Order: sequence, then C-alpha cells, then structure tokens
Amino acid sequence: MQLQGGNFLMAYQPKSYRKFLAGTVTTALVASAVAPVAGAEGLQAQDNHTTFSDVNPADVHAPNIQKAVDLGLVNGYGDEFRPYNNVTRGQVALILSRWIESEGTTVDTSDTEEFADVPSSYYDEELYEASLVLRELGIFTGTEENNFNPNSPISRQAMAKVLVEAFGLEDLEDVDATVTDIEDAQEWAQDYINILVENGVTVVDEYRPLEYVTRAQFSTFAIRALTVYEESLLPAVTSVEFNAEGDMFTVEFDEEIPEDVTLEWVLENYDVEVNGTPVSEIPEEVLEALALEISNVDGMTVTFSHTDLDDLSDALGGESVELSVGGASDVYTFEVIVEPMVESVMAVNAKQVVVNFNTAVDEDTVIVDAGTDNSLVADTFSISRVPASATTPALNVDADNATGVLSEDGKTLTITAGGAEYFDGTYSLTVADTVETVSGDEFPAFSSTFTVDDTTAPTVSSVDYEVATNTVTVTYSEPLEAAPTTVRQNGQPVSLIAGFTPGDTEVSFLNTATSGTTSTVYTAGAVDYNGNNQTLFNGNVFIDQASTEALTVTSLAQVDSNVARLVFDKAVAGATANDAEAAVAAALSVIEDGNVIDDLDISVTRVATDTTNRSFDVSINAGAAPAYGFYDNGSTTEDVTFLLADGEIEDIFGNENGVFNRTVTMTQDLTGPEVVSIGASTDGTTLDVTFDEDVTIEDLSAFVVRQDGVNIDVLASSSVDDNVVSLVLDPDSDTVADDLTDGTYSVRVEEGAVADVHTNENELITGLTFTYSEDDVASPLTATIADEAAANTFSVTFSEEVTNSGLNAANYTLDGAALPAGTDIYFATAAREEVIIELPEDSVNIGVVGTGTTAVLGVKNVVDLDGDVVSEFYDTVTIEDNTSSDLLSASLVGNNTLVFTFDEALEEGTEPTDFDELVEDFTITGGSTVLDEGTNTGTIASSIDGNQLVVTVTSEGDSNWSTVRSANTITVLTNDGITIQDDNEYEVSGGVQVTVSK
Repeated sequence: MQLQGGNFLMAYQPKSYRKFLAGTVTTALVASAVAPVAGAEGLQAQDNHTTFSDVNPADVHAPNIQKAVDLGLVNGYGDEFRPYNNVTRGQVALILSRWIESEGTTVDTSDTEEFADVPSSYYDEELYEASLVLRELGIFTGTEENNFNPNSPISRQAMAKVLVEAFGLEDLEDVDATVTDIEDAQEWAQDYINILVENGVTVVDEYRPLEYVTRAQFSTFAIRALTVYEESLLPAVTSVEFNAEGDMFTVEFDEEIPEDVTLEWVLENYDVEVNGTPVSEIPEEVLEALALEISNVDGMTVTFSHTDLDDLSDALGGESVELSVGGASDVYTFEVIVEPMVESVMAVNAKQVVVNFNTAVDEDTVIVDAGTDNSLVADTFSISRVPASATTPALNVDADNATGVLSEDGKTLTITAGGAEYFDGTYSLTVADTVETVSGDEFPAFSSTFTVDDTTAPTVSSVDYEVATNTVTVTYSEPLEAAPTTVRQNGQPVSLIAGFTPGDTEVSFLNTATSGTTSTVYTAGAVDYNGNNQTLFNGNVFIDQASTEALTVTSLAQVDSNVARLVFDKAVAGATANDAEAAVAAALSVIEDGNVIDDLDISVTRVATDTTNRSFDVSINAGAAPAYGFYDNGSTTEDVTFLLADGEIEDIFGNENGVFNRTVTMTQDLTGPEVVSIGASTDGTTLDVTFDEDVTIEDLSAFVVRQDGVNIDVLASSSVDDNVVSLVLDPDSDTVADDLTDGTYSVRVEEGAVADVHTNENELITGLTFTYSEDDVASPLTATIADEAAANTFSVTFSEEVTNSGLNAANYTLDGAALPAGTDIYFATAAREEVIIELPEDSVNIGVVGTGTTAVLGVKNVVDLDGDVVSEFYDTVTIEDNTSSDLLSASLVGNNTLVFTFDEALEEGTEPTDFDELVEDFTITGGSTVLDEGTNTGTIASSIDGNQLVVTVTSEGDSNWSTVRSANTITVLTNDGITIQDDNEYEVSGGVQVTVSK
C-alpha cells in the first residue's frame, strides 16, 4: 500500500527540506492537526466546539481537550468527553495515520510485514492499513510475538516513543531532563521520555511511565507535540536589537525572509512580549503607543519601527521597555519620573478589597509583621460603610480588624476584612500620607468610595497533595464563610479535617487513594460571605509516592500553663489516636530542674483538631495541684526539657524518628479571663457574654445587667458553653424568662464571676454595652433537609406553611444542577410545611446501592403565606445509583473471544463463569442459530476490565458455538434479569441488542 503525496513529518526528512512559507505556515500547520477525515489540502479544523459536562474549565487539560476536539483530534460522546477513559494503541494508530495522509506523505508498505494480530483479514481495514504505515515509519514496532495489540491501552512510555517518532522531536543538548522516576521506565523508553521533557511536551517531575494514557492526557500530549513540530518549521530568531534612539529595532533570523512578510505573520508565529507580557495580553493603550510596523526587510533581517517613546513610557509606567521576539530580546531604557499615587480601589469579593498603587510600596509602611500578623499599620487606612448598618454589625468593616497582603511587585495591596466582618454595600476608604515607596517617597493621601454587590460564586483554584500528612488540600478563589458540605475522592465521600474557620480559603481531607495514582476530587456546597454557593468542582490530584525521610519534630511551643505542643513533620503511625499517643508517650522524657518527671505525671494527647496525627499536647501535672504545680518556690517560669529517644516513633510510611532534645521556658498563666464581646443570641432569647478563653461560672450574681439603666434579674437557668456565658434575663422580677426587648443593655462583670481552667478569676470588667432591636431577630422562613427511608427520597421541612412554590422543581437543585426530569414533588401532609422529593429511576449514576454517597440539595425562592421568601439553604442528602448500564457494542476477537463494551464500569465478580450463566445473561444469535450450551457443556473464561466484559470460549463441548460464530451476522441481546452489575451494584439493562463486529 502507498499513501500518495508530498513530504511527511520532519522525523523523516533532512532539515534542509524544511520550507519557510511566509504568511501561511501557521495556518497550514494548525489546519493539519489530526482529524478524522484526510484530504490533499490537509486536515481542517472541525466545527466541533462544545462544552462538555464532565470537563471542568479549571482542569489543567481543559484547554487542550477543546483544541484537540476543535481540530478533530478526538471526539466527544454527546455532551460528555470522558476525560479519564484510557486511549488504546489502535485509536492512536488511526489518528496518526489519518494525519500522515493529510500531510501528503508517500509511504510504501508493499514489503512491510503485517502484525500477527492485525492480519489482512482484520475486520477493520483502515486500522490494518494504518498499522502497516506506522510500522514502516518505525512509530509502532510491535511485541516480540509480532503483535500490535490494538485494543490494549497505550502506556505513557509507549506514548513517548510514538510522539517523538511521529513529530520528529529532537534531543535538545542544552536542556536538562528532570524526570525523577526515569528508572521506572524500560530502558528502550528512557531516551524518548527525556526528549518529551526537553521539548516541554510533558512538564511533570514524575512521568509515571507504566501508567496508561487517558483521553485528557492524550489531548495535552498531542497538542504540545504538534506545537513543537510547527515551531520546528519556522526560522529561528537569533537576535533583537534597538537602535540608539529606541524608535527602531531589528530582528535577525537564521534563514532568509521574504520581502512581503507581514507583521501579522510575526505576531502569529513567534512569542512577542513587552516587559514579559505577551502581546495578546497587552492593554490597547500600550499597543497604540508601541505602534509597531515593518519598515524594511533585508535578507535575514527585518527592521521594525515604533514611535512616540514618551507615550510608550507613560503607558508602561516603568523606566525601560524589554522587547522579546521568539526568545531573543533587547532592553531600551528611557528617563521616567513617576509621581507616587494610589490608582484605584475595588472589591474583588465580599471579603476582600484591593488597593492599586502606581509604584512599589514599602511593605513596612502598610503591614505589621508581614507573613505572621499581617495587620494593617495603625492609622494608615480607614474603612467605613455608608451608611453604617444598624442591623448587621458584620457589615461595618473596621480597618483595625483587617489584614493585608502586598503583591510581589509591591503595587497591589489586598485587604481582607477581619473575623466575621464582610463587605456588602457602599464604603469609603482613605489612605494616609504615611505610605511610602521603596525609595522613601511619600504617597499623597487618598480617598475614594467603592460598592460591593458580590454575586460571583467561589471557585476552586487548585488541588494539592501533601505527602508528609497524607492530606489533599482544596484551595478556593476567595475566603469562605462555610466549608463545602460534600467532598468526594474517586467518587466516594470523605470527611474534612477539623479546623476550618470562616475566612479560610482552604479545606483539607485525609487521602484515601493509592500512592502513585491520579484520583478525582469533587466538592460542592462551599459558601462565600455574600451567600454565593460555590461552582461545582470536578478535578484531579496526583498522589505522590511515600516519603522515605526520617520523622522529625518541626516545632515545640507552650500552648498553656502546663502544656507544650509537639508538631511532627509527618503523620505518626497508629491504627487509632490512642496508638499514636502511646507511641509518643513511650519515647518521651520530660526533665525539670535536672529531674525526670514521673511518667504518671505526664500525659500525651493528640490535638483533636489535627486529624493528620502530627500534633500532640504534652501535659505536665508534676504531682501537684493545681495542674501547673511544677512551678515552685514562687517562680512563674520554669525551663523544661523535652527528650525523644531515637527510633521509638514511626511515621505512616514506616520511617523512624531521630533523637530530639529541646528546652522550652514555660510561663505560668496568671491572667484571668477577659470579655471579648457582648450581644444577643441569634434567636433573641439570651444575652451572650463572650470571653477570650473557656470559663466556668463561679458567681452568677456577679453579672450585673441593666436595660436603659434599669437593673434586670439574671436567672439561675443561665449557662456557659466553653467561652460563652448565656444570661437568661427576667426584666419583670417574676422569675419567668423573657426574650430581649428593644433597648440599650449594659453589663458589669464583678471580680470572680468566672474562672479559667487554671482557676484564674476575672478582674472587674465594666463599660460593656450594646443596643438591641427586635427587628434584628425577625423570624424568617427557614428550611431543613433530611433523607427519607426510601432511596433517593428527601424531605424539606419549612418553618411554616408555604405556597405551591414549594412544589416548583425550579426552586430546588441537586449538586448545583436542576432536579432530574420526572422528579416527583409533593406535600407530606395537609399542613403544607413538609415537601417530599423523589428522584425518578434512571437519574443517578453514583453511589453504591444500599450505601449511597452524599450530594448537596439546595432550596430557594419558596414563599410562605405571608410572602416571606425562604433563606437560601443547602444541606447534604444521600443518593445511590438507579441507572442501568447499557450494552454499547460487542466484538469477536479471533475465533473464540467476545468483548462486550458497556457505558459504565462494571462490578468485578458479577461476570458469567460458565456456559449456563452466559446464555442466561445474553441471547447470542448467529444468523438464525441461537447459542445453546448443549448437554456436554463447554467452558468459558471471563473477566471484567472497567466497562468491558471479555468472554473466551475455552472449550465448546457439544454446544453450537462453532455454528454461531461462523455466521455472517451475529447479534447479542441482554436478557431481562441479567446478573452482571455496574460498579455501584446496579443491574445492567436487559433488552438491549447490538450487532457483533468481527
């Protein structure tokens, strides 16, 4: 066989034949990307642009997936791309052979040996011809048994060889390959992998050569390799040079350039940057000031001119312009005088506002203790809401409570509102004239207003794995008020590690996936400070190999009078927290005044909020009361030495600890509790006094409360919960508790009212006041969500009777999407306060049957009889698979192997094990003959691999298998009651018929 045409890929012709096609080279090359249909003019970009429901725009592969589809490289499955399905060797062969043909290549395969498993009689003639072409060109060479294995997934090491040979990628001597697991690859593949790294086709540190290539990975591999191939056809830029006046520069190439070359061709085919910014991202005013045009072409040199250096200087706001073309660059410096000023202020979300300066700021003039405290320098910034909110104090953002982070270039200050405070409405912001540039010049005082109406949902910006703690961390685009309610790894629910506090941008969970694999991560339900529910996230993270470094202590510090905290660099081994605590305690010795404190007076407790098993509190009782009795002779400080014996503790990877010896000066806690704030409980029933530490009530009568100056009795039913004392009030002196009423409340806390855990009592606290309005605790319409007993059935209970809006499916979402069509919604009782939601059959395809997995149900826009709208609410529910898997296709491989392909992964162990089960599950018909196991039943071997069932007839006995398989047409029908299940243990569909391909 021959493919007729002109030249082929650059791997198969000397560099001297590479032609420079001025003005058309990029268009031709892009159009020649691998597509399903070839032609003499090259492959054309397909009109395939679509949005796939299972491709997250934040996925690192998403842009290349879209490019590959647009160019016809790969196709989707309706609105799905199935990015994590594997690519087979046969699929890759077809793609490359079609591209080779589109390039106009002549490949003589008349003497090429065919593969044993892809003979001339192979059912797919196109794949047969493709296998010959790729064998002749050395792209695929086959196994020692002369097999091509077209249905096998292609490994990453095999893909490296295919890409290098097909696209002519070269070993770059001046670039180092940095793959850390290159020794895991077979020797023949190592050079190919290194070449991929050198050319930027892969950018990972660990290549994982033995893993299979997914559709998403293949898209990125191919697009990057194609880009390198295209660039290899272009003449290289050897230098860029400005003239003395800076109004012209020359670009020299390594080949002669046609005189009719255009500026557009240069911009399309070479990376052109101004001060490190690509031309495509440069603001319009900079491009206008640059005013590029070609003034002369002379052999290998092209001269460009630009005008108005003053305008260019103003537009860039710098002292020089660096122009880079194709990797070569030159710098022109001009005199610039920049008057320091604040350029703008704007909110980026409900929690953060940015202040932009026109030149770098001296960090010490805006932030206190950057990287640790991050508070704003006092009296430098002022923020006030216009008007101030009387009902929602959290909206009255105070600069004194805020923190700041300065950008690397020193020109952007991001201010984050402190604590529970957030932005919503109009605010004024002033900047004092005490802010200075890095050179010591002062910025003039600045004042402006900004308005915040945050309607942008938080998104996931990254997912990272930390090997030391075996945790996965999900980072969001903005601070969150509420953590995600549903998190899944590889489709299974995981619990977040305790410790999230409002204002955090990160949440973490313990990894459940195998080391050395890529796992999927799904999150939903996170809420920002303006109530926006997060955009649903589907992404992935690679789980690194286990650590081999010794276990070490990263910090030791006092956290209480008698408590020091040990923090290790990795999780301590132990089947339970008690096991880990025991391991640390056994290795630990505590020494005070030269004496080892008895083990009975030392207790080790894992820090409950650190479920990674890295942090442990060491409590020293020293046989005395109170608990800090080791402070002796009137001393309030003691030097205490903590010693860990060598090799007594193991981390989760089996690495032992080394010797640890450190002395900490412990200081006795002699400070009584202080009041942080006072206010009403959320329901207006109690007056809450919040202290700076956990307390116990010593004398309830020591709380003196007045409303508008009048004493109010504090009832004995008052209580304490950690650091919050809830005072139940009786304004009528009748021993009956009343809710708070409008007025100004003052609280006086007499000495000894409360004590902390070290028996330190409070001193007299006065001056505590707040104004209360019953409007602050209006009774809005609220909802609660719960699972019902029946699978995929939920209840939404409202705080009062609602209108028929409660039956409107549009007012509910499941995992952020509309409820499935056919969902049944009805009131549970005539009281119309409880709504039942039943998902229809064939609507859920995750969650093991009987166990299920979590999802996020949302409710909004439901109205009660008074016209009150329910507060938007989300909570988790349990869903389980009720979607049957369908048989998509079947093929006969050789004479005795049937491959059944389904649209979902199958449950191993549910495959048929003998002829009887095979014919019970499937009606297999050849011509007019239905497969019958006979009386002397033959034998089969079957296995499940992902979404494929492979059945091989190992002995046909006296069945009629030979007659069935020999028929021109074979059909397969799944029978009702088929025993095969998907991997969520839901039966596959009966009554589906396909024609077997041979």
